Amino acid sequence: MKKRLLLALIMPFILIQSASAFNEKPFSLELEYFAPDEVASNGDSNGALGLRFSYIRPVGDSFYAGGSLGYIMGPNAEYKSGLLGSLVNWERDMSFVRLLGEAEAEIPIGGDWKFKPGISAGMAFGNVSNSGSVSGSDSWSGFAWEISAPFVSGNYIFTIKYAGFPPGENSDEWNTFGLSAGYRFDIDFSGGTSSSGKDYDSEYIPNKEQAKIDFEQTPDTEEEEEYILAESYESYVEEADDSFSKGSYMEAAGKYTGALRFLAPDSPERIYILERQGTTLGKLEKYNEAIKLYMTAIKTGNRLNVVDRNVINAYLGLAYSQVKIGNIPWAIINYESAWKLTKSQSLKLKIEEILEGLKSEQSQKVKK
Repeated sequence: MKKRLLLALIMPFILIQSASAFNEKPFSLELEYFAPDEVASNGDSNGALGLRFSYIRPVGDSFYAGGSLGYIMGPNAEYKSGLLGSLVNWERDMSFVRLLGEAEAEIPIGGDWKFKPGISAGMAFGNVSNSGSVSGSDSWSGFAWEISAPFVSGNYIFTIKYAGFPPGENSDEWNTFGLSAGYRFDIDFSGGTSSSGKDYDSEYIPNKEQAKIDFEQTPDTEEEEEYILAESYESYVEEADDSFSKGSYMEAAGKYTGALRFLAPDSPERIYILERQGTTLGKLEKYNEAIKLYMTAIKTGNRLNVVDRNVINAYLGLAYSQVKIGNIPWAIINYESAWKLTKSQSLKLKIEEILEGLKSEQSQKVKK
């Protein structure tokens, strides 16, 4: 038992993961498996299967915290033995509901590789049902814990863990190894709107008539229709860029919105327009609205498998806006994402200087 616990404490510091978009996805859904307990191992057992929903986010420099809710079915066991010339049959079905607090640390070890040890603790609510020569059921609750070592590839997460479950009045303590596989994701609660509840496509248009698609002259052919559409899109972008360069940010925001309406949902040009919209709102110090647009630009790039200057600029704009609203942990994460994506050494150096200052500021806040 002591050897198993020692191995469990060591394992989280052996496994490492590659830095990825993992940190930007606070939600996860995992399928878990736990090995049978010692009582079950004396008979036939299928161990335990579970489903776990988690939420975790940064709370400081390289530290993350959150919580999880999970349901575990098992371990189940069937035991048969001869006793005084008779055969004893006994079946046991167990289940647990766990409500855990989660904590993770991120420890860089060079390049894109980092340690990701984790620990969880909270309450588990158990239920057991026995059938056979002795039948009955029992429910209980108590302290539960878990030590985990995740390995992440993109948004997929694979974890080796060692977990402890509370004992019931008629059951032994269950400490066991487990495995899990899951997916990290984000949930957009905004519904595509700004914090004020207005659509992005209409909120910042000073003169909505300027943003209407002008088809007063009906095209005779598909080629002519495509020409008018392209000409209108290009004219909106050109006028928006010109307004931005002159410092007319409200006017630029409206014209970028007008240009966006000409683009199909799978058009890569949407990334540039969304990034520009975010930048114009940042100039107007509307940082919360800018953040939503930058995130939409990044998600569009991910969906279309596009990594270009516009995506990198969206990460930089997102990080800058997060600094402005005081969300330093997320700003650090997004500056790091921009650093990984860019091939420009001069930009990498500039980002490193910014990160050094932000991490120093964050460390001082933690000490206070």
